[in-house]
Amino acid sequence: MSRRVELPEPRKGKNPMEPWDNAFFITINTNTNLPGLKEGLMQVWDFMSKHMSEFSYGRPGSRLLNVKQHARIEVGKKFHKIHLHGTLVFKTTGLAMLDFYKVNEFVNRNLRQIKGFRKCNFQAKLIKNYNQNAVIQKYIDKDADSDVEQESE
Repeated sequence: MSRRVELPEPRKGKNPMEPWDNAFFITINTNTNLPGLKEGLMQVWDFMSKHMSEFSYGRPGSRLLNVKQHARIEVGKKFHKIHLHGTLVFKTTGLAMLDFYKVNEFVNRNLRQIKGFRKCNFQAKLIKNYNQNAVIQKYIDKDADSDVEQESE
C-alpha cells in the first residue's frame, strides 16, 4: 500500500502536463539543541532542494523544471530547540506532490549522524494560494538578524 497522496485528476479539457507551481510551507522541528545541528539541518535542506526530483512525484512523464526555496533555521525562544521554517516551490510539467514520508526519512537518517539526535517532527503544508506566500515569508523572516538563512532559485 502506497503512502503517497493521490494526485487529483485535471479538469476536463485542461492539459495534464501544463507547467505548474507546487508550493509547500515546511517546518522541521529537531526537538533538541545539539551542537552541529544547525549546520547539519541546513545541509539536509540544501541537498533536498537541489535534488527535489528525488523527493517529489507526479504523473508518468512529468518533469521537474525548477526549484525555488527559502529557509531559516532558528532556536525557539521558550525551549531553545532548533527548528527550520522554509518554503519550497517546484515547477513541474503537470501537478506534483512532495513525498512527505521520503523527506521525513531522509532528514532523520542524515541528522542521526549527529551524536544524540533521535527524531525530527516534519510538517509540510500545501500553499494553495500564492498570496499566502508573502505572509509565510514574513513569518519565516521574523527574526532575520539571527540564525542561519538560505535562499536560492
